[in-house]
Amino acid sequence: MRWLIEAQISGNDSVNFDPALGVVNSPWLAWGPYLWADGVVPRALDSLQWFCSDFITVDGTHPDTSGRAKVADLLEQFFKTSDYSKVWFLKGPVAVVGDADGNGQLTISDAVYLINYVFSGGPSPDPIDLGDADCTRTVTISDAVYLIRYIFAGGPAPCRR
Repeated sequence: MRWLIEAQISGNDSVNFDPALGVVNSPWLAWGPYLWADGVVPRALDSLQWFCSDFITVDGTHPDTSGRAKVADLLEQFFKTSDYSKVWFLKGPVAVVGDADGNGQLTISDAVYLINYVFSGGPSPDPIDLGDADCTRTVTISDAVYLIRYIFAGGPAPCRR
C-alpha cells in the first residue's frame, strides 16, 4: 500500500484518481485516520484513549464494540475533513449513469423514461448526463436501446464518468 500511495502522491498516471489530471485509473488511496494513542493517556490532538474494554479479550488487539465505534468515528471525521474525500463523501449517494429516472437502480423503467423523453418531450434525466448510458454526450434513443441490451441481454454496462 505504501508504494501505491507514494506513486499516487507523486503523480504516477497508473494510479491517477483525478479526472482533471487525465484518465482515471485508480480510486483515491490514503492511509486513513491516525488510530494510535498511548492507551489510557489522552492523545493531545483529540483526547483519544484506548481502554482494555475497547478490545476483544481473546487477543487484546482487535476492537470490540466500543473500539469499533471509536474507529468508525475517526474514519467518518477523516472522510468529512480530508480535502480529497469530503467532495464525494459529503455529496451523498453516487448517481449511476443510465439511471434516468433517478431511483438508484438500472431497470427497464430507465429505458421507458428515456423513450418518453426523446419521443414525447417527457422530463429530462436530472442531471441530463444520467441518461447518457452509451457515453456519446447526447441523450438519444440509442441510450434506451443500450439499457435494454444491458438489462435483458447482458450487454455492456453503462459507461462510467
